[in-house]
Amino acid sequence: MTEEQKKLIFDIGNGEKNMDYLFIESEIKRLFPELFEPKFKVGDWVHNGLFLLKLESDFDLAFKAFLRLATYEEVSEYLISCAKRRGYKVGHNLCGTIGFKRIPAYSEIANIVLPVLFHYNLYMDMLEMNGVVIYKNGVWATIVDPKEFVIDGVTYREVMP
Repeated sequence: MTEEQKKLIFDIGNGEKNMDYLFIESEIKRLFPELFEPKFKVGDWVHNGLFLLKLESDFDLAFKAFLRLATYEEVSEYLISCAKRRGYKVGHNLCGTIGFKRIPAYSEIANIVLPVLFHYNLYMDMLEMNGVVIYKNGVWATIVDPKEFVIDGVTYREVMP
């Protein structure tokens, strides 16, 4: 801390100078600019002490004083718990930003039943379940009827074995 910063803090704390609010605010911004730099941007996952949230707009940034950047582990655990709560299971057919996919339950190459594996990619904000994308940038894939489903008024029939 510089001498000028220490002096400002001392003067404010002791109330020895007759400083108005605007002067104090401008001096604090001038001497401590790092306090006013944004720590987050729209799209970041943050924690407010109680729960996680994804910053969707600049309005959310107004509350940045109460937020901290969420860790990879926090976001990963949160999205995996959301996926389980939404009922994603191996063998489900999904439709979404990923197209039409089935979550694999069996590996024909290795001739084994696959365990349920989740992988979260923080930089792409994408959650995979057994190699199939089930969440990407705030959008969850839709679990669809394995025989027939309708998207935007068009009926599709299953062609996968």
